[in-house]
Amino acid sequence: MKKLMCLLGLVCCVFLGVSLDSRAGEAVPEAKPLIQYAIETWSTRHGLPHNSVNRITQSNDGYIWLATWEGPVRFNGREFTIYDDFHVTALAESGVYDITKDETSDAVYVGGPRGGVSRYLDGQWHGLPRASDFVYETLSTPNGELWVAVADGAVYRYFPDNTFRVYGIEQGITADIAHRIYLGPSGGIWLGGSDGIYRYDADTDGFTHFASFPAEFVRAILELDDGRIIAASDSGLFVSEPHHDAFVPWPADIQGVITSLLQDRYGHIWFGTFDRGLGRISPGTVDYLDVSQGLPNQHILDIFEDREGNIWVSSHGGLVQLRDALFNTFSMTQGLVGNFVRTVQEDHDGYIWVGTNAGLNRLARGQILPVSDDLRLEGQSVLSLFPHTDGRMYVGTYVSGLLQVTDGQVTAQFDRGRGLPFSEIRGLYALPDSNRLFAGTPGGVVEFETEQGDIRYVRTYTQEDGLVANFISGLAYDHGTLWVISTYGLSRMFQVDGAWQAETVDLSRFSSAMTLFAVYVGDQFTYFSSDRGLLIYQRDRDKWFWLNRENGLPFEKYFSVAEDQDKHLWIGGSRGILRLSREAIQSFISDETALVSPMLFTESDGLLSHQVNSGGPSSILDSRNRMWFATAMGASYIVPGDVLNSGLEPPPVVIERARTDFEALGQGERLPPSTSRLEFQYAGLGFRMSSQIEYQVRLIGFDADWVSRGRALAAEYTALPPGQYTFSVRARYPGGEWSEPAELPFEIEAHYWQQMWFYLLLTVLLSFMVVGVMKWRVRYLEQARETLQAQVAEKTRELESLAREDSLTGLANRRAFDEVLRHQYKKAERSNEPLCLAVLDIDHFKAINDRFLHAVGDLVLIEIAKVLRATVRSHDYVARWGGEEFAILLPNTRLREATDICERIRSNIEAMDFSHIREGLIVTLSGGVADRHENSGHSNLLVRADKALYQAKTEGRNRIVQAPSGKQKKS
Repeated sequence: MKKLMCLLGLVCCVFLGVSLDSRAGEAVPEAKPLIQYAIETWSTRHGLPHNSVNRITQSNDGYIWLATWEGPVRFNGREFTIYDDFHVTALAESGVYDITKDETSDAVYVGGPRGGVSRYLDGQWHGLPRASDFVYETLSTPNGELWVAVADGAVYRYFPDNTFRVYGIEQGITADIAHRIYLGPSGGIWLGGSDGIYRYDADTDGFTHFASFPAEFVRAILELDDGRIIAASDSGLFVSEPHHDAFVPWPADIQGVITSLLQDRYGHIWFGTFDRGLGRISPGTVDYLDVSQGLPNQHILDIFEDREGNIWVSSHGGLVQLRDALFNTFSMTQGLVGNFVRTVQEDHDGYIWVGTNAGLNRLARGQILPVSDDLRLEGQSVLSLFPHTDGRMYVGTYVSGLLQVTDGQVTAQFDRGRGLPFSEIRGLYALPDSNRLFAGTPGGVVEFETEQGDIRYVRTYTQEDGLVANFISGLAYDHGTLWVISTYGLSRMFQVDGAWQAETVDLSRFSSAMTLFAVYVGDQFTYFSSDRGLLIYQRDRDKWFWLNRENGLPFEKYFSVAEDQDKHLWIGGSRGILRLSREAIQSFISDETALVSPMLFTESDGLLSHQVNSGGPSSILDSRNRMWFATAMGASYIVPGDVLNSGLEPPPVVIERARTDFEALGQGERLPPSTSRLEFQYAGLGFRMSSQIEYQVRLIGFDADWVSRGRALAAEYTALPPGQYTFSVRARYPGGEWSEPAELPFEIEAHYWQQMWFYLLLTVLLSFMVVGVMKWRVRYLEQARETLQAQVAEKTRELESLAREDSLTGLANRRAFDEVLRHQYKKAERSNEPLCLAVLDIDHFKAINDRFLHAVGDLVLIEIAKVLRATVRSHDYVARWGGEEFAILLPNTRLREATDICERIRSNIEAMDFSHIREGLIVTLSGGVADRHENSGHSNLLVRADKALYQAKTEGRNRIVQAPSGKQKKS
C-alpha cells in the first residue's frame, strides 16, 4: 500500500505540475489535510426538504442553489428557501435532478423527471419546452444557450429565442443514455453517455465519439487548467493525451468508483465516490474524507467550489461544506493522545504542549511529536503545565502529582508517596528568577523548592493561613502578588519579611461571582474568568470591574481568558469562544454601563467542539501570535489577525423581502399615505463566515448616514412621512471592506391634505372656511368626547361585571344578588306574584377546612355551585351569599314548590361522591326557605329565610326548613 501511495504521489506531481505551473506568481498554499477543514453539514433537521442533494451551483447574484427530490432549494448561508410546488416551478413534478447557473444573468436552470426544464429569474419561474425523457444534466453557455442531456440518449439545445434542436443518432450520438454535458474553460462541449465520451464539433454541428474511451457509463467530466480532459467511468479515471487525440487510463488507482470531479482554484483535483467518500489529489499526496471524519454519507453526488473557495459536497446524507476556517484543530485524528484537552502551554523552544485526559502531547511545525517513551507519562490525565526558563516543563496531573520533564524524560516526580497532601495539581507557577514553584491542589497551595534537577517540598498554605478556600484551580504572578483562584473565591499571597502571607479578596463587594476558573495577567489589567462573567482588576487604580451578561456577554460562565498581541481579549466557555476588542474593554472601563458586542466563535468557524475546558492554563498566546484553546475535541488555534483580515471579497448583499403593513413591497412602488410600517429583510451571501457578517443600513430620505445593524438581518421603520425613499444595505466580514449596497426605492404618497395643491387651495379659501373649520373642529372634539365617554362607559360596565361575580364559583356575588332581590321583590309586589327566597349553608364547613385545608374547601364550594346551577330552573337566580352560604331567588314560585327544589339540591349533594377531591370527604347542607309576605319588604323575606336556616341547623343539619308562609293576594 505504501508503494502504491508513493507511486500515486509521483503521478500526481507529474500530472498536476502543468496546472500548478500555470499559477506561477501566485501564492499556492500547501494542501492541508481534509480533516483540518472546517466541516459543516445540513440535512432535513436543518431545513433541507430532502437529504439527497443531487447537484449544487451558485447563481451570479451569490446564492447557493441545490437540486433535490423535493424541488429546487436556494440557500443564503442561514436559511433554505424551498420551491416544491411544481405548479409554481412550471415542471412536471416537484423533484429536480440537476441545477446550473445561467452564464448570462442571475438566473438558474433546473431539470429532472418527465423532461421538465425551467428557468428562475427575479422571483419568477418560466418553463421551457419539455424534453423527451428524464433530464440528467443542463449546461448554460456564454452565448445564452442551454444544452440538456436526456435519459433516452438525446441532447437538447435551447436557443435564446426559446426554440430548440435535438441531437441524436444522426448527429453522432449512439448512446442509450446521455448522462453528462460539460463545457470546459477552453470552450469545448463534452458529452458523457452510456457508451463513452463525445465531443461536440461546431463545424459539423454533431458529436464525435472517442473509441479510446471505454464504452461504458461516463459519470464525470472535467477539463484541467492545462487543457487536458479527465473523465470517470465504472472502470476508473481516464485522461486525454495532448490535443485530445485519445484517452488513456489515469496512471494510478483511485479508491472507489468516481461520481464527480472538480479542480479547485489552486489546481487540486477533488473527486467524489460511490462508497469511499470524498477524495482530493494534490502534488505528492492523495487524501480521503469519509463518514468517520465528518461526512454524513459515503456516496458523493456532486462537488462544487464557490466564489470564496469553499468546497460544497452533496450526498445522500445532506449538504456538506468544507472551508479553510479561522480555527484549526489537532485531535486524535492527527495523532493527539486523547481528544479532551485540559491545558495548552508553549515552551521556550516554541513547542506547543497539549495535556489531555489521556496523556501529554507536543506540537511542532504542524506535526504531533512524541514527548517521551517514559512509562510515567503514559496515560496520564494532565491538568496543568508550566515551562521553566531552563527548558524544564512542569506537568500537573490528576493522580500522579507533579512531574518534571527535561529533554523528553521525567527527571523528577513529587506525589503522595513523597508527602504531597493531594496528587491532583490544577495550577502551576514558577516564580521568575527564583527556585520556588507553587502548585494549586484541592488541599491548598503547595510551595516547592526546585534545585539540582529535583523537587523538594517546602510547605502547604490553606485556609488557616488566610486563603479563602483550599480547592485551588489556578495561579498567576503579578508584580509581587501571587493570585490564587479557587472554587469559592479569590485570594492573593505576598511576601512580608521573606515569609508568604495570604489574604482574601471580597468578591461580593463588586460582583456575584464565586467560582473562578482562570486568571490572566496583562500589561494594564488582570483578568479573572468566573461563573458570573469576567472580573477585571486595574492595578494602577486598585479598582475592580465586573463585566457580565447585563453588559452584553452572551452567557454566564467562562473557563479561560487571555490577550492576543493587540490586547484584544479572548474568553472561552462551554458555549464558544468570545473575542472582545481592546476598544470595547477600554470603553467599559471608562463607563461600566457601556454594552460590549463580542464576536462569538463556534463549530461554524472551524472548531470541532465549541466547548473550552478549564485547565492550567486552557488558553495561551504563543510566540507566533496564535491563540490556542483547550477544547473537548482537541487543541484549537486561531491567528487573531485573520478575524479582521480574511482576504475575502466583501459578501454580496441582497434584499430578500420587503413588506409594508404585511404586504409585499416591490421596486419603485408607490405606497398609500396610510402606510405605517415597513420591514426589510436582507442577507449577505458570504459562506466563509456567514454568522459573522456585519450589516449597515441607510434609508435615503430619512437617515443622514449609515446605521450599524451588527449581525441583525432585518430593519424596520414606522410612521414615515410622505416622500421618496431608497432603502440601502451593505455587508462585510469583520474588519473587511463594505460591499456595494443593495437598494430598493419606493415612495410614500401624501394624504391630500399634505399635498401642495391642498395648501394653495386652503390659502385661497381660508377666509371662507374659518367658521366651517371651527364648527368642524368643535364637532370633531365632541365626537372624540362622545367616543371617549362610550369607551369609559364600556370599561365601567366591564368592571361592574367583574365586581358582580364571585371569582371562585362563577356565581353572582352578594352585591349582585341584593340588586336582583330588590328588583324581583318590587316586581312581585306590583304583579302580586309569589316569590320565594332560599338560604343554604354547607354543614360543618369549618371542620372541612380545618381537616383538609382551605384548598379542599374551595373545591367543595365549586362542586356545590355546579349542583345548584344544574338543579334550579332557568329563571331562578343563584348567588354565593358569602363564605359557605348560597342564596336562591325563585320568582313566581310558591313555598311548597321552592321547598321541593331545595330538597332536591340537598339530596343531590348528600348523594354526591366527593372522593375525587379527598378520600373520606362527606358533604351535606342545610337550608331555610321563605316566601313573600304582603308589604313586608325584601329585608323581612331575607330575615325569615335566615331564621329557617338557623332552625335547620339546630334541628340536626342536612335538612330544609320552610318559614311560616305569609298571606298573598290571589292574582
